[in-house]
Amino acid sequence: MFMILYCNLSKLFIFDPIILYRAVFIMPLIIVISTVDINERWVFDEDIISGIIINMGTIVLAFVFGIYGDKVNYIGFIGCYKYLLNAFVGMATLFVVTIIINVSTGSLGMGDVLYFALAGSFCGFGGIFILFFGSFILAGIFCLASYINSRINNVIMNKTIAFTPFISMSLIIYISIFL
Repeated sequence: MFMILYCNLSKLFIFDPIILYRAVFIMPLIIVISTVDINERWVFDEDIISGIIINMGTIVLAFVFGIYGDKVNYIGFIGCYKYLLNAFVGMATLFVVTIIINVSTGSLGMGDVLYFALAGSFCGFGGIFILFFGSFILAGIFCLASYINSRINNVIMNKTIAFTPFISMSLIIYISIFL
């Protein structure tokens, strides 16, 4: 019993340098995209594409230069393939789900759809549910607080909000808790 508990707890403290490198390179981009969306209500395609290239390129470079292991070998390339496939599946799944929301309701802009794809490529398939629902929950809390504030102060509320900051907050929460 103690051995099973020890093995399960030891998995929590495994250091994965690829996740760390990806987080270090993607955080400034997350801040820039969210800030631009708050100020301009616009998400630039160049930022999204560069974020995906940085994310996927960091995975490949980590394995090519042996960051994940002592040397690059067949096992290293299988690990790289696993990481790339997980990132691609997360990106494609969130892209398809959010494009359906965009087409059917029009509530998400195309920048939000592409930003969800970028965030999904970082989280992988295992984290897209937390990312997706977490961002909507955070946006709902913000809208509820804004509505209460507008009722108390008799202020007219905006009809639209910038959604990428909530995706960013959900991504940061996912990174800090689950990675």
